[in-house]
Amino acid sequence: MQVMNRKQLTAELGKAGIFKSFPGIYDRMRYTSGISGFDSLPKKHKEGLVISFVGRPEGIEIRANDTGDATALRYDQIKSWDILEFNEKRHYLHIHLHHQKDLVFNFLQDKGHDIVAYFKKIGIERHKEERSESAIKEAILSLRAAYDLPPDQHTYFEQEFKPGPLVKAKTIKISSNALEWKGEVYELSNARGITYSKTEHRVNGIKTNTEFQIHLHLNEVKKPIKINFNKSVTGGGKQSELLYNNILDALFNTVTRRQIQTWLTKFSNNERVSCNNFELSRKGIHHQRKNEDRIILWEDLTLEFFQMNITFKSRYDKKNRILLGLPHDPDCWALYSLSEYLIKEPAAMRLLVG
Repeated sequence: MQVMNRKQLTAELGKAGIFKSFPGIYDRMRYTSGISGFDSLPKKHKEGLVISFVGRPEGIEIRANDTGDATALRYDQIKSWDILEFNEKRHYLHIHLHHQKDLVFNFLQDKGHDIVAYFKKIGIERHKEERSESAIKEAILSLRAAYDLPPDQHTYFEQEFKPGPLVKAKTIKISSNALEWKGEVYELSNARGITYSKTEHRVNGIKTNTEFQIHLHLNEVKKPIKINFNKSVTGGGKQSELLYNNILDALFNTVTRRQIQTWLTKFSNNERVSCNNFELSRKGIHHQRKNEDRIILWEDLTLEFFQMNITFKSRYDKKNRILLGLPHDPDCWALYSLSEYLIKEPAAMRLLVG
């Protein structure tokens, strides 16, 4: 079979480590559609030749369907594996072998998850480059810098509106350091999170009103600062949505960004972050399930949504998960924002986990 060893791959792609688009190498590599027996894809695929991975008690058989050529890999030959990102649809599977040339295969991203799950099942770990503590700290602080506001961007929002019927108009002001609401000023450096929700009210199936709620949670203060209003008293749906989004944008820049940066600073010092029912570290999300300590590794993390609730779970173990809600968990918005960024940006994930 036509495979590439690690030196050839490095020479072709360079040493950036995160791959976006590399024309030419695409045609030189085989295409993996999944593990035979674990998926229902046809043996031919329009984007390339298929190599089947067949799990056996003593090892893995890799067979090229176009020629029938096969290579057997015993489990004791495989040192580790890694996923090298190519683009949103295609990844490379890099198999590290003991005292032999490494193998690299090209596959669809979703089928790659099956391959990774299989390797995890048989106890072969993902390869990670050894990094010194200073290198880890520097990488995580680089990730933290991604949440800096541009130097020429400053947060300031001010608007007058009526929060409810028969209520005088109120003015809300949000600056980089403070929230002014109902005659009170709240220091945003003391904020520990934001919760928000949008609730539609219906009568006989007809939408009659939409209620918007944004709550600012402060350290050492039990009750949140509530900014509530509804569509019927703010001049219509579009204006209400605009007000809601503008307030959230301002609070994301002034509270949620800082919240994430505080976490990453602690990760850089190898410290854990304590939240309500879980902890965060540079390795992942630590939680308990049925009195058993569990961890959702950052590199295994995937997200599921139902209404305004988010399930943070391991891609390879559906029972390893936590459920948070944007309307009531002050840490949910920040964790969702960080998780989404890590999942969508492989370069950011590499900075955190290596």
